[in-house]
Amino acid sequence: MGETTNQIEWEIAQKRNDLSDNLLELKQKAKAAVDWRSQVEKHPGTMLAVAFGGGIVLSALFSALRGPAKVHAERPSGNAVEYDSRSLRLPSDRRAS
Repeated sequence: MGETTNQIEWEIAQKRNDLSDNLLELKQKAKAAVDWRSQVEKHPGTMLAVAFGGGIVLSALFSALRGPAKVHAERPSGNAVEYDSRSLRLPSDRRAS
């Protein structure tokens, strides 16, 4: 126990400074990791693929929520007909199960 109080306080201050520097460096790395601009600059092909895939997923989700699309057409007789785009049959052509 040859250490004096001043030496212990100095060591504690050094450890705090080292810890503060490490924390600041960690914050900068975390900020760079989630910055989408820097990620696009580093990996443009990957980011393009992620954006494309996300668009496909969102498109599929929204079309599933919206339901089947209806196609309006007119018969030669002038009567309007509505088709279900998924079955491509007239609603009256559906057979009851």
